[in-house]
Amino acid sequence: MLKNLAAATLLAVCAFAAHADEAELTAGAQYNKDGFTAAIIKERLWVFKNDSKELADYKESGIEPGISAMLIGEGPDGMTMKAPTADILTEYQAVK
Repeated sequence: MLKNLAAATLLAVCAFAAHADEAELTAGAQYNKDGFTAAIIKERLWVFKNDSKELADYKESGIEPGISAMLIGEGPDGMTMKAPTADILTEYQAVK
């Protein structure tokens, strides 16, 4: 019974937050680079590869990826940067 209640609660929460906050994507747009989409989520710069599963999942659910890499204070304007993998952060930083 508790499992069913927990599952129903989770589904209700997911249904309520069904899409990414457009304000997060809009705020991050100034940091977009070729091949990458940025969003500012909880005052951190999230970097996604364009057309990636992680970006599609974020846009669909509005929930940041559960697994991520982080560079503290290494982003534009001293922001902390996060991405689904460290490779994405490295690639993003290499793009001028």
